[in-house]
Amino acid sequence: MRIFHDGREAKSRKSSAVARRVARGMRRRRDRYVRRRAALLQALVDYGLMPADEGGRKALEALDPYDLRVAGLDGPLPLHHFGRVIFHLDQRRGFKSNRKSEKGDGEAGLIKQAATRLKAAMAEEKARTLGEFLHHRRLKGETVRVRLKGAGAKASPTRDDLAGGLDGDGRAKASYDFYPTRDLIEVEFDTLWAAQAAHHPELTAAVQAALARIIFYQRPLRSPPPGKCALLPARDKDDLEGYRAPRAHPLAQHFRVWQEVRNLRIEMAGTPQRRLMPEEGELVGKALLAANSLSFDKMRALLKLPAEARFNLESEKRDRLKGDETAERLAAKKIFGKDWRHFPPAKQWAIVDRLLNEEDEPTLIDWLVTEAGASRSVAAAAAGTALPDGYGRLGLRALKILVPLMAGGLSYDEACVEGLGKSHSVKDRGDLLPRLPYYGQWLQDDVVGTGDPWDTPEKRFGRLPNPTVHIGLGQVRRIVNALIDRYGPPAQVVVEMTRDFKLSPRQLAEVEKEQAANQRRNDARREKLAELGVAVNARNLLKLRLWEELSPRDSIERDCPFTPEKIGLRRLFSENGEVEIEHLIPFSISFDDSAANKTVALRRANRDKGNRTPWQAFHNDPRYDWPGIAARAAQLPKNKRWRFAPDALERFGDEEGFLARQLNETGWLARMAKDYLSAVTPANQVWVIPGRLTALLRAKWGLNGLLPNNYGDSKSRLDHRHHAIDALVAALTSRRLLLLMASTYDEERDRIVVPLPLPDLHDSLSAWRDRMTVSHKADHGAQAGQRTGNATSGRLHEETAYGLVRDPAAEDGMNLVYRKTFEALTEAELPRIRDRRLRDLVAAHWAEAKPSGQKLADALGDFARMVKDPHIANGIRRVRILKKEKAEFLVAIAPDGGGPAYKAYAAGDNAFIDIIETADGKWIGEATSVFSANTPSNQPAWRQWPDASFVMRVFKGDLLRLNWKGRDCIMIVRRLDAAANRFKLALHCEAGSLDKRHDAEDDPFEWLMASYSTLKAMGAQKVRVDELGTVWRLDPADALKRL
Repeated sequence: MRIFHDGREAKSRKSSAVARRVARGMRRRRDRYVRRRAALLQALVDYGLMPADEGGRKALEALDPYDLRVAGLDGPLPLHHFGRVIFHLDQRRGFKSNRKSEKGDGEAGLIKQAATRLKAAMAEEKARTLGEFLHHRRLKGETVRVRLKGAGAKASPTRDDLAGGLDGDGRAKASYDFYPTRDLIEVEFDTLWAAQAAHHPELTAAVQAALARIIFYQRPLRSPPPGKCALLPARDKDDLEGYRAPRAHPLAQHFRVWQEVRNLRIEMAGTPQRRLMPEEGELVGKALLAANSLSFDKMRALLKLPAEARFNLESEKRDRLKGDETAERLAAKKIFGKDWRHFPPAKQWAIVDRLLNEEDEPTLIDWLVTEAGASRSVAAAAAGTALPDGYGRLGLRALKILVPLMAGGLSYDEACVEGLGKSHSVKDRGDLLPRLPYYGQWLQDDVVGTGDPWDTPEKRFGRLPNPTVHIGLGQVRRIVNALIDRYGPPAQVVVEMTRDFKLSPRQLAEVEKEQAANQRRNDARREKLAELGVAVNARNLLKLRLWEELSPRDSIERDCPFTPEKIGLRRLFSENGEVEIEHLIPFSISFDDSAANKTVALRRANRDKGNRTPWQAFHNDPRYDWPGIAARAAQLPKNKRWRFAPDALERFGDEEGFLARQLNETGWLARMAKDYLSAVTPANQVWVIPGRLTALLRAKWGLNGLLPNNYGDSKSRLDHRHHAIDALVAALTSRRLLLLMASTYDEERDRIVVPLPLPDLHDSLSAWRDRMTVSHKADHGAQAGQRTGNATSGRLHEETAYGLVRDPAAEDGMNLVYRKTFEALTEAELPRIRDRRLRDLVAAHWAEAKPSGQKLADALGDFARMVKDPHIANGIRRVRILKKEKAEFLVAIAPDGGGPAYKAYAAGDNAFIDIIETADGKWIGEATSVFSANTPSNQPAWRQWPDASFVMRVFKGDLLRLNWKGRDCIMIVRRLDAAANRFKLALHCEAGSLDKRHDAEDDPFEWLMASYSTLKAMGAQKVRVDELGTVWRLDPADALKRL
């Protein structure tokens, strides 16, 4: 039985890749900026617009670029001064958005509103360029930097005249005063160039184009590649028709329409269900392609059927079939109108392709005008239209074959056989393999790789985006290959999967009734939105539904769940976004984007809640009334109430299953594993068993009491060995039993008697339980000298960069300095404000405000607004704070060319601890940080000790065999506590929240806190437990050779 890390952070439960991806993106963005700045500087020197010597360039820094940007409009500037202007434009080159990202809620967001205000203000002041407008602001003592201000922002508290107005508390709403965009910088660049070119003939058009490309070039967004076609997959990366087609493609829309038409059946009392006749199918299909939708009532009239006739796809919830959604949008009056459906297919395809892939709106509009023959207004309307997103399962090559056949009368499966000569559901991958390869090599239709044989398997074949599934399939490969090596290829494989059993007729009727009621409620909501003048879209419908759930009463106003403030319909849909949709259990933790995990609340409360559950955020926050929150939560639907509980995160695991997130990843892992395992076992001998059936059989066979730590009659999740019992139950489940149980309704299933498959099952399992050792996947990473490329074994150090104090003695021994938002300071940080004058002023203000009961943040805000000091004329946003830290716990950063360090990071986690035996027989430990472990020149200090004897290198997650409480035990290292010279260990089989279990009085679990000397006394040895549970002792001499 194998336990492995799920690829998520232990505390936050976020994917481990998320934080790395964000940090990597920030580094890459910074690196691109530095490269662009260096390229521009070199070009300016080459064109004579900057001095070649660094001293001359330094002298230019003293010039005010805003003065120069205005002076350059009306008169000649020295070439080097003009170069200073160009360099400044590059540093503040303005915001440029992607047109596809502007179609959501962000289109009318804060940036766009501020950009619109900026252009209006420029027109009002008759400023010819952005630089002239900013110069005017400087003359009036106003800031020229973009700042988000108001509620929810790290805002300057000295400004009250914010453009966003005031919220319900009288606080300024979050907004920007202005927001420069890239087009304004481009216009200013061209304007200044034209003005200066009249005085300097060397400023040619070629030089202008070269500099403009350096400054304004923006990398196109890289969309994730679609998967391969399920029927005719791509042969290589250039075979575009072998990749899945966008749902918006006209062929994909036609395929969906004809597939539904061919799936239609007519039902009439007293007669068998029948397919549509060829002429009937043609009538319905053409009607759907020519309209937005077709109701079943109109379909009956079209086919001249009696009123009592019904269609198999018809229900109370579904009263119509969708037509061509792409045509519906592009055939709108303001776009192509009726002409769209008469365009040749090739023209439609080309237009849709441009709308989906062109990021720059002006470029798209120009193409639509010149190539598609559209007017400017039609092109602009088309460019702003959102088409159906996502991809289907088939590529264009398959669709070009299947759609004509299906339009001619064949069903999907018939068209596959007729046109492709293959079934739509059976994948032929050839002969079975002797061992499992890397999963991407077998599941090539589900991943996208480079195809380059020189790349690593992950890059060559591709990898699945879900980290848990990626890691899980890798462990499946290791376990199955180990079993094959020992026992030969498997004859049959059973995969456990969480899956619901089918509903009984009564349950099905209840579901359909509820769905019909939901449909009626949605129709009423659409009418309500139309009355309010609010866009009728999925997001607003959800917002209205969540608002209705805030109270069972049909009231005009409902309470915000986190505050007692009222939320009326006007406030709910206010343009400033004062009310937002919020995930109760954070999405980054739960990956639960269902309505059951959402509510609507005031934006400022959502900001205070942050990435926490309601209990974590508000139960101990004096600004919020937790009893009131709990009372309001009680009014919510049942599936939301428990998410306000203190143990919401723990219950999430029980309520939602083992990481039932991101496409129900447990189920996805099981499905992928089933397909993957067909590489070594015939596909008809690899099958899936529902998790609920496993639990039922485990109870019927009396296996729930086999493990300790059981509370009640259910299996213990506090012992990893329960997974092995589940695996055994799955292996003992026959297809006949699976069919019997799965085809039986819930109310009958408990009455079925299932005899034990083996007469001595309980005795055998009891003996096996005591012999079993859980295998834990090691996670040692790649240390220096073992890595390929730039990979590391984890985060090298903490994220915060500290400045180094030159004279710590002059700062009371403080050797580090960092910046922090003024209002976010803690009381302990007030005496460490570096500016002594400011420190004394703040201390005096707090000494006066604290006795009155005022909160520190409010007191600091009042101070920043009221203080009258010439040194604080422009307000306080951030202050510099001093800190003291031991040098050995720091990672100092020096310039690449050498010289003294200029900043430092906290070293962060330890990678491992080396246990050394000294000449007098004592065990001591030497910890190595992750940063040091990844430094090629790093050598542990103990290597310099002539009498030292290496015992073992211990990583977090390693296994040790030792004598504890008089018995031989295998224990796992859960924590490296180098500061206390000890390890924190637990038995290999212990699961759950171990800290909570240690503190619980009714739980027998306890930590083993073992010092190095205690480990020696216990006879500790490092061991490895392989995938099949075999325990191997690791020889220290062999381990030393590999260091």
